[in-house]
Amino acid sequence: MPRLGLLALFSMHIGRLQGMYIQAKRKRRVTFSKVKPQASEVTTVLLVFCIFHLLFTSHPLSAKLYHSCSGAVQHAKRPAQVANDTQWPPIIYRVQGSELGVKGAWAAPITAVPRSIDTSPRSLHVLRSSTHGMRRCVGIHSEAGFLWSTTLPNLSMASDSSVTRRGSLPGVRNRMAIGQSGTPPSFELRNLPSSGPRIFASWLQSITCSSFFLTSSSYTLPTTIMHLPLLLSGAVLSFIAPTLAVPVQDSPRQRLLDGKGLPTKYRSGSPPYTPGHKDKYDSPIDSIGDELDPLPYRNGLGASVLGPWNEARSRQNPDLVRPPGTDHGNLANMRWSFADSHIRIEEGGWTRQTTIRELPTSIELAGVNMRLDEGVVRELHWHKEAEWAYVLDGSCRITAIDYEGGNFIDDVQKGDLWYFPSGVPHSLQGLGGNGTEFLLIFDDGHFSEESTFILTDWLAHTPKSVISKNFKLAPEVFANIPEGEKYIFQGTTPGSISHEAPDGKGVKKSKHQFTHKMLAQEPKKTSGGEVRVTDSKNFPISKTIAAAHAIIEPGALREMHWHPNADEWSFFIKGRARVTIFASEGNARTFDYVPGDVGIVPKNMGHFVENIGDEPLEMLEIFRADEFRDFSLFQWMGETPKKLVVDHLFANDPDAGEKFWDKVKSAEKDEITKDTSVDAEDVQTETEEL
Repeated sequence: MPRLGLLALFSMHIGRLQGMYIQAKRKRRVTFSKVKPQASEVTTVLLVFCIFHLLFTSHPLSAKLYHSCSGAVQHAKRPAQVANDTQWPPIIYRVQGSELGVKGAWAAPITAVPRSIDTSPRSLHVLRSSTHGMRRCVGIHSEAGFLWSTTLPNLSMASDSSVTRRGSLPGVRNRMAIGQSGTPPSFELRNLPSSGPRIFASWLQSITCSSFFLTSSSYTLPTTIMHLPLLLSGAVLSFIAPTLAVPVQDSPRQRLLDGKGLPTKYRSGSPPYTPGHKDKYDSPIDSIGDELDPLPYRNGLGASVLGPWNEARSRQNPDLVRPPGTDHGNLANMRWSFADSHIRIEEGGWTRQTTIRELPTSIELAGVNMRLDEGVVRELHWHKEAEWAYVLDGSCRITAIDYEGGNFIDDVQKGDLWYFPSGVPHSLQGLGGNGTEFLLIFDDGHFSEESTFILTDWLAHTPKSVISKNFKLAPEVFANIPEGEKYIFQGTTPGSISHEAPDGKGVKKSKHQFTHKMLAQEPKKTSGGEVRVTDSKNFPISKTIAAAHAIIEPGALREMHWHPNADEWSFFIKGRARVTIFASEGNARTFDYVPGDVGIVPKNMGHFVENIGDEPLEMLEIFRADEFRDFSLFQWMGETPKKLVVDHLFANDPDAGEKFWDKVKSAEKDEITKDTSVDAEDVQTETEEL
């Protein structure tokens, strides 16, 4: 009978594990509902298990094994040890979670717990209680090093229960949660190992032998040796059944302990993008970080999608799928991703561009993303547009001559800039083990990387007799020059600048500095991040392009502002953001940005940049201007007479007007702002009550 019972138990457990794996594989995330076993797939696994089970249980230790297990069950049922009858091993459930919003992974309906229990090293945590008929809390340290903890009823912790804790594993916290009486208990897997055998063996040990762990001191930890055949069966089974891999669930409690905010999926009774979800504040939703599939539902409006649907694109653009209620009117597209740009592939490098052809609102500036491997050269060339560059990674050597014929050579690293005025001839070459990658900006949206003036292209279309006269050499010298442009090609890795610099009779050094170390600037620290501005004030050669480098912390905001002198050309390096652009006449539109995206904000249009992700947002704001200029809405309000401000915004709510004025009257500009005084949970509660 014990064998049949154990076999039936394994059938159910393996079926649920199989079902969970298949569901996770198909949906790419585990939904917290009851998982149904897949009978056809369980059958194969059970057949293999039976073979190994029969082989191992033929060992002489098998009798002792089952005797130990059954004895433990009998011992656990003695009235002196428990409050009511308990069936061992417990059945495993998939549950929705407790009232606290903690989404569990596995749970056991434990209705009684022994009063006294051996707390051998590595074994367990137990909460004991004498209250009859109510669920108890049991937290078990398995040998794999993760902790299980069930949900508790509303018990009197001070008078009716206590925690016995000894010998816990390093890095494992004691975790307990209070839940409603009668709700299915739930708990989480912590520090889950990635290997199948350890997962299955630990699971097998903790579940099938839970009666062994939850007994009096007569059954101690060394008795686990008696369970070796059963554990070996599980280990072999886990090797051949990859479907036993259990996805690790996100832990909201751990996020709070780490100082992170709760994802939206943990804070709302109705998940976002469902008919029942209400949000009168249009709060940000990180559909990528929260692994949500945006659908066009908003505050009771909208419907599902029946036709073709690009889930990846909708996740990157959640505020296009479900725009905030404040969006209105017709505003042109202001977003483009370099991932959608055509890549020109050359020897040892590539290039792609975002111009007015890709993004029609990119009128004032154009951008090129270029990669050069070690020693690879973007050949000698010039163009009618000025060139500004930001090094994204690696190192690069640049060469140029100025209008007076002065020679310039320098090496730039990540975070450095260079600027070449219109018509200045120059070259670029990758250095170091991985070469370089950079962003080029040109002061005309119609620029094309294909229309530059290239040395080899020019000579290929010039008679060799003319070339020979120009360089005062015989025509034969130029017999083997390239027949067309080389554009990007593998060159020879250069030595140091001092070794490579020309030293001819007429060579002279330029008096201009064509490079600048932007990230070496002292940043302006703000409440929500930091900002660095580089324009003609601190980089004099850069007469037509100004820029700001911003780091926006999670939850922070590049404050509401506008730029009076130029369109903003934004490039997002890291993180996820949403931007709402106000275009007057009631027109406003919200866009979302991820790394590699380009954003446009026409001059004088009000906007903000909000970090909606869980990591710092890094971005560049670039302008066709000699100086960086912006107007802060906060500063403007603080420097305007109070009565005017209150009459405009709070004529019908004087109390709110006083609060607003107390906040803005300092008129202190905070380019990247983060308000820590507002309780996000209070805001969410109001949203759910809508």
